[in-house]
Amino acid sequence: MLRYNTLIALTFVVGMFFHIEQAVANNNLIEFPQIIQLADGQTLDEKSANALSILHLDTQKQIRNIYKQALYVIATICIFVILVMFIYYRKIQVKEALRKAIEKELKVAEEARQHAEESAQEKLTFLARMSHEIRTPMNGVLGMAEALTYTELNNHQQELLGTLKSSAGNLLALLNDVLDFSKMDAGKLTLESVPVNLHQLSRNITNSFQQLTSDELNLNYHVADSITHNYLTDPTRMSQVLNNLLSNAIKFTEKGGVALTIDLLESNVEGEQTIDTIRISIKDTGIGIPLMHQTSLFTPFKQADDAITRKYGGTGLGLSICQEIATAMNSHIQLDSTDGEGSNFYFDLSLVQSGVESDTEDRRKNKRVINPPNDNRFKGLRVLVAEDNIVNLKVLTAQLERLNISPHIAQDGKQALDMHNELAYDIIISDCHMPNLDGFELASIISKQEHEKPIWLIAITADALDDAVEHCISAGFDDYMSKPCPQEVITNKLNNAYRQLKESRSDLE
Repeated sequence: MLRYNTLIALTFVVGMFFHIEQAVANNNLIEFPQIIQLADGQTLDEKSANALSILHLDTQKQIRNIYKQALYVIATICIFVILVMFIYYRKIQVKEALRKAIEKELKVAEEARQHAEESAQEKLTFLARMSHEIRTPMNGVLGMAEALTYTELNNHQQELLGTLKSSAGNLLALLNDVLDFSKMDAGKLTLESVPVNLHQLSRNITNSFQQLTSDELNLNYHVADSITHNYLTDPTRMSQVLNNLLSNAIKFTEKGGVALTIDLLESNVEGEQTIDTIRISIKDTGIGIPLMHQTSLFTPFKQADDAITRKYGGTGLGLSICQEIATAMNSHIQLDSTDGEGSNFYFDLSLVQSGVESDTEDRRKNKRVINPPNDNRFKGLRVLVAEDNIVNLKVLTAQLERLNISPHIAQDGKQALDMHNELAYDIIISDCHMPNLDGFELASIISKQEHEKPIWLIAITADALDDAVEHCISAGFDDYMSKPCPQEVITNKLNNAYRQLKESRSDLE
């Protein structure tokens, strides 16, 4: 459009120029007669006519000059307008070029972002699938090792069994770290918010490490007496951070002490909520960390020193994962350490109070490994196990038999459904991935059926993604267990199932 306007302006200037020149030329063609006839019939003499002719020529000259000046002015204005239009057109061209370049870069960036997200999701999916495939045989390894602990073993056999369980546990921990790191890399880390008793949490965690400490190492915990409430947080992720920090402290401390301390820094009321600032610290008297290595300590796959890696092992993922979890909790793990004297890892959390703590633990949270031998609470209940993996089936059956439960067995979901329709079961423990009919479909069908008496569905799966629990519950399961599943988890899940059924059935003691 701008080009057309420029051409029109140029055409106008050229046309005006020729028009003025033509007008001047026409004026030059006017001739005055030697004798000019006056109105009353008189005539001018030749001298007067010449004077008048000269006057006329001067007038023509002035008119011609006026035309030329007008032409120059018009030409100047037109040139100025054309120049302005040209500059404006160039600016538009530059803006359009910049707009297209920006759009192109944004498109490239968006495609790169989508590709990165797809790549991260594919990696996470692959690792989750590999985790599932590894956890399945790992459940068999740990399950059989656990079964050996219930047999008579001499000291040498117990030592070998302890090494086997420890090695399998380390492999499982490594698998969990890699999977957690991939979740964080893909932005899939999620947190739940449930009431947590910090006294019980710290006690359970430190107790789990007591057997790993030597006689020269003192492990203890202290929770401030001013902490009298439960707090809304994620107990799984919180335990993961504390377990990792305590594990490192014990690993790098040969003698002295390791202490877990939880203090209340301040308490603020915001509306109807009371928010406490809690400081959690893990202090040890170990080898310490040189200042030059402290900045890279939370970087993935890095450790303080290669010599430490060779001596103590590890992948360098643990602390980076802990930092990511702390960041998701709106906190940041900090470090005070002196080389050769020890380290203190600490972080502050702003937690919402949720009810007064109880001196007695929730029965469902009790760490009961196995019920007493004479416990026959499950005697009147029908239990069905749906599992297609023979090794996992052996492990689960042995664990249930320690609870005086003799379960019926189904090899897939379809067989389990047919058996349930023929003989209504009270408790069904089902794997989620099975041929013919998977556990999700099985739970969905059974949960929608009408039953004369309540039924309790428990999922057991090697899925390790954060949404596995939600997937199971939404499908119709009442509870969830993750492989590898130790005896204490089986015991507490079944005891909880019994309590839930007992509330709605009068025939159970």
